[in-house]
Amino acid sequence: MVLGIGDGEIEIVLDRKEYSPGETIRGKLLFRLESPVRARGVKLALFGERKEMHKHYTGKYASSHPVFVRVFHEKQVIKPRKSFKDGDEVQFAFKLPSGALFDVKKRGVLADIFASLEPKTEWYISATLDIPLAFDISSKTRVNVKK
Repeated sequence: MVLGIGDGEIEIVLDRKEYSPGETIRGKLLFRLESPVRARGVKLALFGERKEMHKHYTGKYASSHPVFVRVFHEKQVIKPRKSFKDGDEVQFAFKLPSGALFDVKKRGVLADIFASLEPKTEWYISATLDIPLAFDISSKTRVNVKK
C-alpha cells in the first residue's frame, strides 16, 4: 500500500463492559496487519472529554458552537522500537480517576437539578502504532463508566 494507507488495523478489547470510578481498566490490543510493520512503539491514551457549547458575540448577534474539552488525559508508550506482525497482542492497563463521574448525592436538591444539566464526561481509550515515514495505524474505543 502507498504510504502505509490500509496496511492494517488495531482492535481494542476491554476485559469488561462497564467500569466504576477508581477501577483499573485492563485490555489488549489485537493487530491485524497486511505485512510485518517496524514501529517506534505503541502509544496508548485514556482520556475523558465533555461537549460544551461556547457562545460568541459579534455586535448584536450571538452564535454558539460545540467544543470538546479534555478533562483528563493519561498517556503510555509501550513496546518501543519493535516489529509487529498480524495476530500480535499487547496487554495494557489504565486506572480510572476516582472522580470520573460527577457525584451529586452529597449536595442538595437544587444542586442535583443543575448537575443533571451539566455535560457528561465521555471516556475513551485510543491506541496508535507509530510507524516512521508512513501513516500511523490507530483506533479508539469508548469506555462505559457507571455510578
